[in-house]
Amino acid sequence: MKKTRRIVALAGLSGAGKTTLIKHVNQQGGFTHLSASELIKEYKKMQGSLPTSEQLRTGNLQDNQTQLIKAFEFRSATVDGDIILDCHTLIDTPSGLQFIPAEVFAALGVTEMVFLSVGPEVLVARRNGDTTRQRPQRSTAELHDQQEAARIAALEISQEIDIPFSEIEHQPNNELESILYARKNG
Repeated sequence: MKKTRRIVALAGLSGAGKTTLIKHVNQQGGFTHLSASELIKEYKKMQGSLPTSEQLRTGNLQDNQTQLIKAFEFRSATVDGDIILDCHTLIDTPSGLQFIPAEVFAALGVTEMVFLSVGPEVLVARRNGDTTRQRPQRSTAELHDQQEAARIAALEISQEIDIPFSEIEHQPNNELESILYARKNG
């Protein structure tokens, strides 16, 4: 019997530490790390455009998600084994919060959703300390509310496409390792 590929979506707000966490946990190997924003950038580059992260955030969300699906299909076809996707369930745009539809996660074939929560004061500090990206300036209270909205969106996506949902927040390395490797071996 052929083993089903796992595609684990690790969602959280920008600055939560998803990429860092994935790199740390994936030192054991076993998963290929793909980033939603990097996949969209790669697709746009193939089309002759070189967008920044800020241009992705402020661009057409529907177009970006369509391009994400196409880029993911292309890249995942070259990957053997399981994938962990660094992604978002909502985007903070100039016109307000825009939610990523569950259909996008279904089209990507996501098999599990994990949401990374961090304290809003940590988000503020990380965002203020990261000079490589432009992000909207948000207060601790605003980030608290955004994170809760993103968490609820992740849970609702999981329910809509009928996949397991987990939230990690206290010791993310250990918690993510437990989720990834316990389910993989269990």
